Amino acid sequence: MRIFLPPLRSRIEDIEPLAYVFLKQSAQKYQRAIREINPVAMAILKAHDWPGNIRELKSVIEFAVCIADSEFLLPENLPDHICAKIPDHQDSSPARTSVLEDMEKRVIEKILDEKNGSRRLAAQALGFSRTTFYRRCKKHNILAYVKSCAIK
Repeated sequence: MRIFLPPLRSRIEDIEPLAYVFLKQSAQKYQRAIREINPVAMAILKAHDWPGNIRELKSVIEFAVCIADSEFLLPENLPDHICAKIPDHQDSSPARTSVLEDMEKRVIEKILDEKNGSRRLAAQALGFSRTTFYRRCKKHNILAYVKSCAIK
């Protein structure tokens, strides 16, 4: 009996739960205290087309767990080939950086909305220290946004 399993790229909704299963397995295997995947890193994982399907996802998560130095998997922990495969921006490094920065800005704004403008809670949700959070907000010109949310 054959069972048809569609490719992972057509099941984007399965990427996050699978990534967390592999994160838990890898963290236990390598005795690492990593429990969360940064939302920007998750957005990058969801944007990848996964030609290697589930085995490739497992390998990427295992790699990221091995090099991560915090309790969160961050975009910089992902292999370069995953970040390089962002759709329509495969060839130019400046364009890839621009896409990642735009994605990071949108995620920070979304988390701030979810946390009702609380910078402390947003920084925790993103796995950033407060200093890093403020630096990223300044980089993306979100400080005015942060101040307007704090007034709510």
